[in-house]
Parts: sequence; C-alpha cells; structure tokens
Amino acid sequence: MEFLDKKGQKVYGRLTASLIRNERGDITSILVMISNITNQIKTEEELKKQTHDLVKRIKEVMLKEIHHRVKNNLQVISSLLYLGARNIKDPQAQRVFCHIS
Repeated sequence: MEFLDKKGQKVYGRLTASLIRNERGDITSILVMISNITNQIKTEEELKKQTHDLVKRIKEVMLKEIHHRVKNNLQVISSLLYLGARNIKDPQAQRVFCHIS
C-alpha cells in the first residue's frame, strides 16, 4: 500500500492484521501493523531497470554478431560464385556470375 509520511513523501507499507481472542474464542480486539517496505520496493524497481537495460544491451550485441556472421557468410558465397565463374566456358553465363560478385 502507498502512504504519505509526515513530510508528504510517498512511502510503501505492508499491512498485517491479526484477531485477538479471549479464552472462549471471542474476538476482543484487532492488532494492525504497518511495516515500511519502501527500501524493498525501491530496490526491486532498480533491479527491474537494470535487468531491462541488460536485456537491451544483450539484444544489441546479438544483433551485431548476427549481422557480422551473415555478412561473412554472404562474402564466402560471393567468393565461391566468383571462383566457380572462372571455370565457366560460356561467356554469357560467366557474365551473369561475375556481375553477382
């Protein structure tokens, strides 16, 4: 739950209530306790932000690595086509392969 402290700042609290009974089991009172969990909530929010930032960075690194690998693989294919085109005797077919690389 959210509360305002004496200075008007937002604090977070956990409300716990317990019934107090007498010897016969009748409810005589209710004990209510509010625990300040502001630091816990702030820590959780900071961890969520750090996790989000880390996931974003990992995605960026992975995309760069994938781009690099695809580019290298395409270069290998292009080089193989160029090398293969050198063995083609038909001039028209050779022009097609040479324009690809």
